[in-house]
Amino acid sequence: MGLSDEQKQIVDDEVGMAGRVARRVATSLAQQSEEKKPQKRGKLDSDLMQLRDDIAAARGEDVAALLAEMMRTANVAAVELPKAQGSIDPQAPYFGHLRLEEKGRKRDVLIGKRGMIDRDAGVVIVDWRNAPVSRIYYRYDEGDDYEEELGQQVREGAVLVRRTLTFSRGRLLRIRCPSGTFSKSKGDGPEEWVALLAGEGPELKGGVGKAARAPSPSSSSASPARAALGLGDEHNREDRHLPEITALIDGKQFDAMTSPTSGLVTLQGGAGSGKTTIALHRVAWLAFQSAQPSSGRLQGEQFSALRPGGQFRPSHILVVVAQRQLVRYIERLLPSLDVRGVRVMAYADWTIWAVERLLGKHGRRIVDDVTPDVSRVKKHPAMLAAVQAQVADRANKVAALLADAVADRIDGAALMLAWQATQALPLVPRLQTFRTGALEDLAFATDTRERAKRAARKALDLLTDLVSEWEELITDEALLRSTGVDEAAIRTTLQHTRRQVEELPDLSDIDDDHKTPVDDLGPDPSDPIQAFDVHDLPLLLAMQVARHGALIERGGTAIAHDHVVVDEAQDLSAIELLPLIASTGDRQSMTLAGDVVQKVVFDNGYETWEELFSQLGPSLKHGAIAVAPLRLSYRSTAEVVEFAREVLGPLAPVEAPRAVRRGAPVEVFSFVDAGEEVAFLADNLRALMAREPLASCAVLLRYPERARFFYDHLVDAEVPRLRLVLPGDGNSGSDDEFSFAPGIDVTTIAKVKGLEYDYVVLVEVTEAMFPEALVSRHLLHIGATRAAHQLWVTTSIETPSSLLSAARIREG
Repeated sequence: MGLSDEQKQIVDDEVGMAGRVARRVATSLAQQSEEKKPQKRGKLDSDLMQLRDDIAAARGEDVAALLAEMMRTANVAAVELPKAQGSIDPQAPYFGHLRLEEKGRKRDVLIGKRGMIDRDAGVVIVDWRNAPVSRIYYRYDEGDDYEEELGQQVREGAVLVRRTLTFSRGRLLRIRCPSGTFSKSKGDGPEEWVALLAGEGPELKGGVGKAARAPSPSSSSASPARAALGLGDEHNREDRHLPEITALIDGKQFDAMTSPTSGLVTLQGGAGSGKTTIALHRVAWLAFQSAQPSSGRLQGEQFSALRPGGQFRPSHILVVVAQRQLVRYIERLLPSLDVRGVRVMAYADWTIWAVERLLGKHGRRIVDDVTPDVSRVKKHPAMLAAVQAQVADRANKVAALLADAVADRIDGAALMLAWQATQALPLVPRLQTFRTGALEDLAFATDTRERAKRAARKALDLLTDLVSEWEELITDEALLRSTGVDEAAIRTTLQHTRRQVEELPDLSDIDDDHKTPVDDLGPDPSDPIQAFDVHDLPLLLAMQVARHGALIERGGTAIAHDHVVVDEAQDLSAIELLPLIASTGDRQSMTLAGDVVQKVVFDNGYETWEELFSQLGPSLKHGAIAVAPLRLSYRSTAEVVEFAREVLGPLAPVEAPRAVRRGAPVEVFSFVDAGEEVAFLADNLRALMAREPLASCAVLLRYPERARFFYDHLVDAEVPRLRLVLPGDGNSGSDDEFSFAPGIDVTTIAKVKGLEYDYVVLVEVTEAMFPEALVSRHLLHIGATRAAHQLWVTTSIETPSSLLSAARIREG
């Protein structure tokens, strides 16, 4: 629509300011040329002078085009542009305009990414990152009075004008201010300034309460069996989204979900399709059937045949999640399904707990930070074969040890036949059974029996020294090379593992008076000397399973669970899943919930569930069932689902997910500089928190360093209820846990796996941050599908990520 007189005055004001800045830059270019070649001037230099004069006399709307031509000429002439421009970028010299009044005096201040001051030319541009006056731009709105300490003085005044400008290639394209948003028209006709219609300006709104909250327990008037699946009186339940999902699964999915004898069941589906919800409903169903055998589908005798006591006891059910922040959420969700006492743990914490049960207080540090090469080797599916190969080697050595012990005995051959008769058992129980059974029951000579017992005891001592066995495994070049991983990765891994088995230096003989402070500091936290890394813990557990057939604790009992649920299972490798499967005993009642296109871990060695099942192979006693994928998306709107599918590109499933509702369009805003991006976010996030104080919003970046950068500047801009959530690093202002309270979380995409928010803003989706790569597609898909109501994306005008559709991008 056309401009009113007031709006035209605003546009003329900004066009005039842009012209003054362009003329100042043009003068700098020409002056630099003259200074560089005072004696001899060629045609290019003459052209520069002519363009400078043309710019000085040009109309405001023509200045940008002339400046662009002048820059092209300057480039050809090899003029040193940074020096000539005073470090100002002529393509986008500034993005903010303040007009301040102090004690009756008015002044214009422009906010950009570089500073340049020429008061005679009427140009004052300050660097948004360090100029004190820039705080006024970020903290105050047009019409506000301000009081700020600028330099050594407290300055008071009023903000007469606060506008945000968007430039592209030196051309002013957009003006945003309280009076409206004005943009240069696009089309076949002559360019003119137009005002965007109401509703065309960006705004986060209308989504409060859309993101699921952990519900509180509520009563249900439904039958107990239906209540166990959440199919109760939906109007009386606070978790109404749960029964809605469960009620819409098909018969085959229902049968797999409610069968305790089906072994390992994989619930597949896109983001927000209800995988976790259905997995938790399966827990509720199993617990309900266990408590009510006479009225359920399974009778007591059938339960008894499955397990002594035939129970799925909540206290013996384990739910494993990918990240610690999900533990509290799941713990609050389960009571709403009338299930209490279920243990919920992050996978990393479960492995630490399990290894301590096996080894006791082993005293070794756990190093989190390992190279990708080490991770890839230790998680490679061939490591399962390496573990089995080591045990097979030990079995051969045990046989040789026994044969040598009784080689000269007349009944030695009979003893070896007795040993062979136990070969169906795992090696450690085999030795134990042989020592206490065959040797006692069969009529061997006393000397033969004692020799064999001593040899078996020696073998058991070696086999049950799990740390020594681990040290030998991880430094065995032949075994590691059997994984088939490239030679460079093997060499890196061997350097790491050899360091792990080195002895700490002995400082006991150094006199205390001569020790330096360095002597008592111990190893660097990242140094793996005498430490386990995070990938060693599941490896140790898998080694215990290979030797014992179960996770046998130091006291001789087994770590056992009636049922295990693994959420975000696609981010665990076969060797990481194996100990969890072993903990379920012979029944192997286990549920995996996951989606291979949502993975954030890319070195697990499989791309499909079928590949994973093949790698687990003999470990799956009852096979595995992959339930038909859940196709409905209950979390995100149709618009968000469509965008998420776009960024997946060739990775997207053949059958597209379907959303149950529509919402606001996904908007992609482009900016020239991070300062402009911060201003845009600050304005809109402040407005969102004022309108919807109970809303949840996530500001997501790829890397922790960039998350902290934006957090710090949004704090400076006085955006309320900000929280920085990053992996614990000891720095103030950052938390490793989510509060699940209303407000704004600034964090990384990988950190919000499994969470959801009313609003999500994906920040800095540029080619540098998200190039065309598998991991970029997965991360953008995950970040986008955290949004329950509305999704925004910010990018660069000049270098947007190639994964973004050009049709979606608009200047911020």
